[in-house]
Amino acid sequence: MKYTEYSKRFYIFFIFLLLCMQMQTQAQSPEAKQYLHQGVVLAEDHKYQEALVMLDSALFLHPEYAEAYYNSGLIYSALNEHRQVLRNMSIAIFLDNTLQESYYIRGLAYYTLHVMDSALTDFRRAVGSDPLNPEKLYSLAKILGDIGQTANAIERYSELLIQHPDFKDARYNRALLYLEQNEFSTAINDFDALLAVDSTDAQIYFSRGWAYASSGFFYNGILDFNKSIALNNADYQAWFNRGLCFYHTKQYAKSIADLSQTLLLNPDYAMAYHYRGLSYFHSGNKKDACRDWEKAVEQNISESWETLRKYCE
Repeated sequence: MKYTEYSKRFYIFFIFLLLCMQMQTQAQSPEAKQYLHQGVVLAEDHKYQEALVMLDSALFLHPEYAEAYYNSGLIYSALNEHRQVLRNMSIAIFLDNTLQESYYIRGLAYYTLHVMDSALTDFRRAVGSDPLNPEKLYSLAKILGDIGQTANAIERYSELLIQHPDFKDARYNRALLYLEQNEFSTAINDFDALLAVDSTDAQIYFSRGWAYASSGFFYNGILDFNKSIALNNADYQAWFNRGLCFYHTKQYAKSIADLSQTLLLNPDYAMAYHYRGLSYFHSGNKKDACRDWEKAVEQNISESWETLRKYCE
């Protein structure tokens, strides 16, 4: 009987305590909301530190204010303080899991910190709650490609491009994934679509040239590498790939010239020594060929070791 009476009194006290806490929260809420509003306005003006002070003030008055944690997370994201983003967005989600945007922002922080499993989980949640959002669908497709789920990534990019056919990065990334799958003609179709919109992008010409060369269409590759080099003549990879196309089409003098330019831009590019050596050799210049293969061997190019031992001893 005494135990029942004690339990009853404790229950009444507990209810009273909860009511007091609720009354205190309600009394604080208008002022906390005011601090939140001021913080949001300051953040919109890029006054991030002042904004954080306002949001901290809101949290001091209302420690379970999910929106304040969420907006603090947004500011830390703008400041590239990704661990603070994780902390604030995780608390916001714990307090109010209806703040769906928190999952996406947290996913971006996880992605930047290379915590891929957690990023993937958050991006899936973000897309699930907002399936028509192009940025969220793009982020999901990109991480799928990054972790090697190529078929799933292509499928997601394709979904996005049906809705937003002019989403350049999505089409470009899908084309690169097609290249990885050796689906050269499909990749070329995507590069064609991109160049129809923007014919001044050196990287797209480079990538399409790579697709042509990889499928054996070396003359088409040369044409695209011509464009890529004209738009960006500091790209040693473009010089190298065009030099490779010249080599495969037996234009050895042009190959030597391009591979020499490659090495001028990047003296440590060992494969350029190897292929320039082959071009020298097929031009009848064994001395320079052996010299180039020796340099390639110094950088552990096994193919050069074989040719050096076969032709230069």
